[in-house]
Parts: sequence; structure tokens; C-alpha cells
Amino acid sequence: RLAQAVQGDEDHSSWLARFDGLIGSLILLNIIIMFVRLEYDGYQAAVSVGIETEGKWPDMDLTFFIAQHFFCAVFLLEFIIRLATFKLAYFYSTHWEVFNTLDALIVLFTCVDLYILGP
Repeated sequence: RLAQAVQGDEDHSSWLARFDGLIGSLILLNIIIMFVRLEYDGYQAAVSVGIETEGKWPDMDLTFFIAQHFFCAVFLLEFIIRLATFKLAYFYSTHWEVFNTLDALIVLFTCVDLYILGP
């Protein structure tokens, strides 16, 4: 469907808009989770210096671990779908080429960090 949307088919371009909307919503959700993670890290720092007591955020390490891997997988799949659809034109044929390249680098570096350097 994405390929047909690229060729200008109106039915499929609305599908592309919905796909973009879904990915945009997931990006916003990821940002919210990242903010919550920062709050959690601050809480952990307060616990380590004795300002807070432990136990107010149970099982959050596992929750953040799962969320990080979920979003990495989703955004990698999105990148693969776009690359399969647009081929190399994804990087150089639109006015979004710089952002597409940045997006690809972020996804690839995140995967390298999580699955190659991280374990």
C-alpha cells in the first residue's frame, strides 16, 4: 500500500497518512515514557542519598526495559517498511531528506546500543 501511495493513489495516500499518524503517536508515547524514566532516575538518585524511601516505583526497571525494546523494534520495523517502499529515494528525494537520514541513524544507533553494545 505504501508503494501505491507513493505513486499518488488517493486511497493509498490516506493509508500512508494513517501510518504516519500511528508512528507519530508512538513517537509521542515514547517521549512520555522517556520523561517518566527521567523522573524514575531522579527518584533512584534520591533513594541512593537517603532523601526518599525505596519501594514507591515497583517493577519499573522491567517496565522500562520492555518499553525500550518494544519501541526499538517498532521503529526498526517502520524504518524497514519505509526503506522497502521508498528505496534509496527515502534519503534524497523529498524535502524531509535530512530528517529521514537523522531518523535512520537514531534507529540504527539505538539498535546497535541495545543489541550489540548493551548485552
